[in-house]
Amino acid sequence: MDLEGMKHLKRKLGGFKGSFTRAVNLCISSIRDLNRIDPVNRHPLLVNDLEKQLLKLEVAYDHLGESLMAMDGTQLDLTDEYTHYDQCTTELLQIKSDVKMVIAQNQEDCRSMNEGSRTTASGTGG
Repeated sequence: MDLEGMKHLKRKLGGFKGSFTRAVNLCISSIRDLNRIDPVNRHPLLVNDLEKQLLKLEVAYDHLGESLMAMDGTQLDLTDEYTHYDQCTTELLQIKSDVKMVIAQNQEDCRSMNEGSRTTASGTGG
């Protein structure tokens, strides 16, 4: 591969790094927002948005990996890139775990509110 081709792959990898970082920040921001909102006021679309953002994060991670693999056959030293990719893997796993916890907590909050409203309704209908 010629020098120009390697530079192109390096720029492409840099773009995917940026996409991954933005997706991470969006997920973290959404998780914080959901945790701040009282369950009574939490709209179901907020949870759906978080799930979509997680999917975008996974896509960005896949693109980052594919881009790195495309560079594997070159003479470039990819030590730093693989170290960064390992850090991205750790971040992705942590965010997936956090998202699952937020979704589970949201479902529990919804169940609690529904059970509470049934109890109130049956208690007063008497």
